[in-house]
Amino acid sequence: MARLLASILLLCAFARGQNGTTPKASPADYPVQAKIGELVVAAEYMVHSVSSAGQTFVAPDYLVVEVALFPPKAQPVDLAAVQFTLRLNGKQKNVLHPETAAFVAASLKYPDWEQRKGLEGGIGVGGVEISIPSSPPTGRFPGDRREPTSRTPPRVPDQNPAGVEHQPRATAEETVVDSALPEGRVKGPVSGHLYFAYRGKLRKLKSLELIYHHHDGETVLRLF
Repeated sequence: MARLLASILLLCAFARGQNGTTPKASPADYPVQAKIGELVVAAEYMVHSVSSAGQTFVAPDYLVVEVALFPPKAQPVDLAAVQFTLRLNGKQKNVLHPETAAFVAASLKYPDWEQRKGLEGGIGVGGVEISIPSSPPTGRFPGDRREPTSRTPPRVPDQNPAGVEHQPRATAEETVVDSALPEGRVKGPVSGHLYFAYRGKLRKLKSLELIYHHHDGETVLRLF
């Protein structure tokens, strides 16, 4: 329930949708591929990195997998992140399910947030509290102790006297949401990131398998 609330809060904060990444030219351009009928699924293990539009960020608490689907021409495919799981070290008990992109983005935006039992403050849902850093208090009058001690730094001289508008660079959390695997009915090649929560040491991973669950069963793509 707490994760659902966090996702809703972040989705309200960002108006961006999940556009995914740019699919490579062919399935052979990905390290692993599998064919299910006429559909081809490909994947690449990105470790902790999230890349989009020439920018790369790190999601240290997540294993990132870029997934691409290449359906036959003019044949739509229903796609959802829940169709994928990640199996660690070949053990069925070590199977991870993907997190929502909004929740991952929230963990990057608020790296020191906490989830704990009780309702002492913050946002309480189902007996779990989500503590999110609050804005600094504002002083009511000069010298008020509630006023932040730090002052606004002097304004930097305008480095763009010509007035040319530059496209603002996306933040890490925006990139996480924007590059996530699109969901719904898709036509043609599509690709995007999946995020699996993992705080263990990478050296403990001896094998990693992405499992695609579909109407004919399941297909395993061995990432390493």
